[in-house]
Amino acid sequence: MTNRSAPRRPTLWAVLLLAGGIVLHRFVPTSPAFCIILVMVLLLAAWTAHRLMPARAWAVILLIASALVATGVAAADLDTWYFPRDHIALFAGADPRLAQIEVTVDDAPRRSSDPRRPHIPPRTTFPATVRRVRTWTGWIDACGGIRVSIAEPVQIAGAGQRVSLVGMLQRPAPAMNPGQFDWAGYYRNQRVLAQVHVPHACDVRVLDAPRRSTWALLPSLRGAARSALLRGTPAGDDVDGALLAALVLGERGPALRGVEEDFRRTGASHLLASSGLRVGILAAFLYLICRFLCVPPRMTVVIVTLAVVLLGLLMWPTPQAIRPVLLTAALGLAILGRRGVDSMQLLALAALLILLVNPQDLYGAGFQLSFITVGGMMLLTRPLLEFLRAWEDPDRRAARGLLNVGWQQRARWRLWDMARDTFAAALVAWLVSLPLVAYHFEQFNPWAIPVGVLLSPLVFLSLIGGFLKMALTLAFSPGASVWSMLALAPVSGLRHAVHAMAKLPFADVPVTAPAPWKIWLYYALLAAPLLGASPRLQEFAARTAARVRLPSWLRRPWVWARRSSPMAGCLLILWTPLRAATHPPEHDRALRVTLLSLGAGQCAVVETPDGRASLIDAGSSTLADVSQTCLGPFLRHEGRGRIDRIFLSHGDYDHISAAQDAVREYGVAEVLLSPHFRRHANESGTARALINYLDHHGRAPRLVCRGERIDLGSGAVIDVLWPPAESPFNSNNTGLVLRLSYDGRSILFPADIQDDAERALLRNPAQLASDVIVAPHHGSAEAMTGPFLAAVHPASVLSSNAARLSTKQRRFEQIESPLPLYRTPRCGAITVTIAPGAPLRINSFLASAPAGNPSDPLLVPDDEP
Repeated sequence: MTNRSAPRRPTLWAVLLLAGGIVLHRFVPTSPAFCIILVMVLLLAAWTAHRLMPARAWAVILLIASALVATGVAAADLDTWYFPRDHIALFAGADPRLAQIEVTVDDAPRRSSDPRRPHIPPRTTFPATVRRVRTWTGWIDACGGIRVSIAEPVQIAGAGQRVSLVGMLQRPAPAMNPGQFDWAGYYRNQRVLAQVHVPHACDVRVLDAPRRSTWALLPSLRGAARSALLRGTPAGDDVDGALLAALVLGERGPALRGVEEDFRRTGASHLLASSGLRVGILAAFLYLICRFLCVPPRMTVVIVTLAVVLLGLLMWPTPQAIRPVLLTAALGLAILGRRGVDSMQLLALAALLILLVNPQDLYGAGFQLSFITVGGMMLLTRPLLEFLRAWEDPDRRAARGLLNVGWQQRARWRLWDMARDTFAAALVAWLVSLPLVAYHFEQFNPWAIPVGVLLSPLVFLSLIGGFLKMALTLAFSPGASVWSMLALAPVSGLRHAVHAMAKLPFADVPVTAPAPWKIWLYYALLAAPLLGASPRLQEFAARTAARVRLPSWLRRPWVWARRSSPMAGCLLILWTPLRAATHPPEHDRALRVTLLSLGAGQCAVVETPDGRASLIDAGSSTLADVSQTCLGPFLRHEGRGRIDRIFLSHGDYDHISAAQDAVREYGVAEVLLSPHFRRHANESGTARALINYLDHHGRAPRLVCRGERIDLGSGAVIDVLWPPAESPFNSNNTGLVLRLSYDGRSILFPADIQDDAERALLRNPAQLASDVIVAPHHGSAEAMTGPFLAAVHPASVLSSNAARLSTKQRRFEQIESPLPLYRTPRCGAITVTIAPGAPLRINSFLASAPAGNPSDPLLVPDDEP
């Protein structure tokens, strides 16, 4: 095979072909044995063709390419579908079940506390490998990875220790709402198919001491590094300490939720998560120190490479953390061996190794953002700099080295060049990551470039302070508090700066995920100038033009089209977020009501045809952070960044726990409460905190009672059916009963009312008639439930409740058995769509059928367009 026929950068082509095979495995029958045999046959055919037909290089290349695609299919099939026969997943189900298992701890346990619930003790979590499971016939061997969560602090030494656990075993829960993070899919890509929750520390029994092994040494090193980094941190600087650990080691915890949200809103999440940034800063810092100390160049390379590899071992093992370590190690070895270095080849080699070990990483946001963004910066930054330099006067630039000017002028020139280069790199990174951020996170950040440039010095100082803090603490531990004070100063400044920038207008524009074909077209348009600059393509185009003999007036538009293709790609991707920033999304004159699935709680999102959104309740006693884990992702998925009003039926925690966050984060204009809310607020600390927050910020709630009507816009209205202005009933029975009406259809929200309120409402049963009812008190049966449902006479019943049904909830299913019942634990989020001139539609997020009679004429299957 001649050098001319061989492809340039073969590793890059190899990783692209392997990735194509990984994607292809979803569309072909699962048969890894056949694929492995096919790979061997293709490689043998390629070797034979190379020996017998050396002039037919294209045949050899085609056979090797086919073998790489088949390798990707086989690797993805094995990683996705093949597990041992004694895997722990065979003992776990969707519902939690009591189990006793023995595991080996894989990594140092991490203790985390929820700042929103300071009264709850911190929980302990760690990954583990299953060894045995106790069954009715005794202990049997098992295997597989598992995530362990212990609700109380427990003393576990670290990796390699064997532990016996008694807890609730189940499979990781899938996403239950649109836009919600899919933990089941996330752990599935890591081949973790089970998790166990241990409620008490007494259910944990340590069986032996940690086993000293090579693999157990890495978690111990991570634990020692984290301890050295956080030792001496003042008690009031927990957030700054957690932010420092996230910057230096990539570790994150519940204490960073607010800080991570600020980074996300400003588009600066890459500064918090970029392993390449921390590796690059460490390498540059050590290089400058070695130069200052006059260390020989080859020794400098050895020191920097070993330090970067050590940092990679200390960081959390993710693809984006492994990539810069592999690149730096390969670069160091190439320099020591006096070999040429191709950065794209090294990047492709790192991606190839990661995909061979874990093919499912290809679908992860971290892998895609890490490799595609870095690859785009390698390819596009230099052409962009050349384009920017073309606007400068070349004579003036050449005269800089000849002029006898002072150091101040030369410093200004150097700062200008650095600012220009930094802007170019930031612009390329933003453009390359733009469609991926929109696809995976459904957001658009117009301030990402200036915010990233302004925060870079603080991030640089924070990382240098963190590295020095670890080294100085290990060298002289009594001075840990002093080193901590110096290291946390820039971290505190970074946190306050990000918080201030998160308040910029249009700092975070929610967008719908672009279609995959748009992403492919965007990258094709972005890379068109590079393809046009390729010598081989230019030679091919010249030969083609000579044969066709195109006139010059036809060649010129092609040149301009090639040069302006990146602008066309940007307009293709930016059109959706720019329109979303100026025009709220509309739903074709349809009213949509989505009952979110959030466990024991209730939250309904009402979206009117004119693009307004309202909430009816917002709380859960199951989810710790409804706003961040459920409500926020759903609103982002719907392309909404604002809520007009919130109706809070009563003050129970499972109805209002996320109300304060929603008011603060989504600019709620109006909060509507029952006139008895304040009277019963003394029964709930959350209700008191909400009332105090609204009063303190000048957002006094509006009190509504029976007989009032609220116009939501576009013809949608809410009638308040209960309570009256005066009532002696308890909190549940004085909750708001709302009837939403649009285009002759209606939905009833009876909150948590019980017998007293239901009996009073039945005095006027005509007002209750509705097409759909959200079951009162989370689908629990009371004495008056049967007559109340008969008066409403709904076609369908929805219920928001926990997965495990109570006795009253099971009795409720017997009462309403003739009607289809949608429960959120089984169906996920439930969406009711009312469109003029169309039947009422009820769609569930999960492919689960409702209980009861499924042949109701108002129901439309989920797969119908």
